[in-house]
Amino acid sequence: MVLRKYLYLFHIAWVLTSWVQTVGHLDSTADLHCHPMWAHFQSYARCVEEITIFLPEIKAAAVSVWNEVEALLGSDEALLPCLRQVILDNRDNLRSTFDPLDYGQFALLSPSVRHVTFEATYGIEGDTCISDALLTRCPDWEGITVKHRAWTLFRCLDVSKPTRLRNLECCEWVELGVSNLTHLATWSALESLSFTLFHFDPNSIYAPPSFSLPNLTSLTMNDPYKYATLFVNLMQLPSLRTLSYVLYTTGSDPNTPLDAVIAAYPDLTTLTLTLLRSGRSYKRTPRPRPCVHLSHLLAPLAPLRHLRALHIAVPDHPFGYSAADLRTIANAWPALVELRVEIEDDDEEVESEDEAKPGLEVLAELARGCPDLRVLHLPRTVLVPGALDAAGVGLAAHCALHDLFLGVIEVRRYRGDGEQAEREVRAFVKTLFPNAERRVEVKEVCCFAVV
Repeated sequence: MVLRKYLYLFHIAWVLTSWVQTVGHLDSTADLHCHPMWAHFQSYARCVEEITIFLPEIKAAAVSVWNEVEALLGSDEALLPCLRQVILDNRDNLRSTFDPLDYGQFALLSPSVRHVTFEATYGIEGDTCISDALLTRCPDWEGITVKHRAWTLFRCLDVSKPTRLRNLECCEWVELGVSNLTHLATWSALESLSFTLFHFDPNSIYAPPSFSLPNLTSLTMNDPYKYATLFVNLMQLPSLRTLSYVLYTTGSDPNTPLDAVIAAYPDLTTLTLTLLRSGRSYKRTPRPRPCVHLSHLLAPLAPLRHLRALHIAVPDHPFGYSAADLRTIANAWPALVELRVEIEDDDEEVESEDEAKPGLEVLAELARGCPDLRVLHLPRTVLVPGALDAAGVGLAAHCALHDLFLGVIEVRRYRGDGEQAEREVRAFVKTLFPNAERRVEVKEVCCFAVV
């Protein structure tokens, strides 16, 4: 697809330069339409759905071609009528000046554009020029991806104009202050928002007014400085159903604003929690590092009543969870469809061996408690001698599950050899989840087997 896109652009450039270096000799729209190469040009132009504009690199001669051709088109015609996505880039990252001649490239924009990606910034003059062109030429754009200083974009975009903007994604390294978020107040059509919360002084005399985004259903928030409480007090999101929240901590207690976040959005149906270690703790925290227990993360989630998907990722900490934690999940959210608990290292040591790894047999209880579960990803579990025999009595098949991933299953004091343990695990899992694609690993001393 990408190759074909660039081939189309190559053909457009070849067709254009092959029949005109300047279109000054054409003095009417009719002349342009009657040109023998015009239909050929249009056939390729209609295939272009994405372009990248390198603003500081373009030369005046090339710009004049696009401007002159556009001048000969009808008011309802566009050079690239099927263009959907535009990427604005600066090939020289050290250069941020904006040449007014570069504005001619915006002749390529059309009302069909739906998504714009900002790879760079060009100062007040350039950013203002860009935002004016986009608001004028692309009135129906619906999505923005920002990969540079977002505050410049908010300062330049005329947010007083009603827009159809539905999706705003600020990449991880693009940090927004709480006060900058108030610029979103007039973007009432926003349905999806992603950003990193940054730069707010709680002692500042400036207190941004609260506002509402009534249509926002999906929010991704990276909170390295624990400002989420300020955010939820500032922005009202009555329709929010999907939340991805990145937390940061230095110890076994998450010590984050998670309670306030969950209390503010009790109607969530999909929740993704990612627990990262604070950068300040990497050199100061001695080994062994304290363990993060699943129970600490589940407690603040009690207000949620409609949860259908729960994803928890702990890539930076030792992690422990128990059979009681899985029972808590089943009791709290019996309508759960997806449960994913992911860690980076399945062999990481933890403070309490007993609490760190639940017995494999608890899967039977989880299956009974969540009959609609379709996706189940869990880290390590333990195979205790005789436990599967008891759990298998009256075992009912859970046919809804289709995606099963279990981390290392550790075999302890097993009565037989490793192959016997592997057979028992395989039989138990197949009986319990007959329709699941199974990815399970059994570990006994130095023996690994996949079932």
